[in-house]
Order: sequence, then structure tokens, then C-alpha cells
Amino acid sequence: MIQKKWKITPEDWRNREKWHEYQKAIDEMLFKTSTYYAPWTIVESNNKRFARIKVLKEVYQKIEQKLRMSR
Repeated sequence: MIQKKWKITPEDWRNREKWHEYQKAIDEMLFKTSTYYAPWTIVESNNKRFARIKVLKEVYQKIEQKLRMSR
């Protein structure tokens, strides 16, 4: 079994203290920049395989949707 080594620096701890500020900024950015013609899709990335599959499904669904609309 391969064990992963984590390197946590003082900067990482400093950034964790600002987590709520980062979250607020992300929410504001998504709200202000997501539009009908260019919406954001949030992809959870704790699991690479799941994230890649979700992205492929989203792209497939959007293409299908556009093709149906153009008929």
C-alpha cells in the first residue's frame, strides 16, 4: 500500500483561517458570472474518476440539449 505524505505549511493554516472568506468570494463569483448561455457547473473533485465522469456526462447532456433545440 502506498502512503501519501502531506506537506502542510504555515501558509496552509493561514489560508484555512480564511475559508469562510474564500467561500463567500466563490459564491459571489458564481452568482455574478453564471448566465443562461454560459452557466457554471460545479464538479466535486475529491475523486478524480467521479469528477471526470461527471464532466463527460455534463458535456454530453449539453450537446444533446443543443441538438434537440436546433431541430
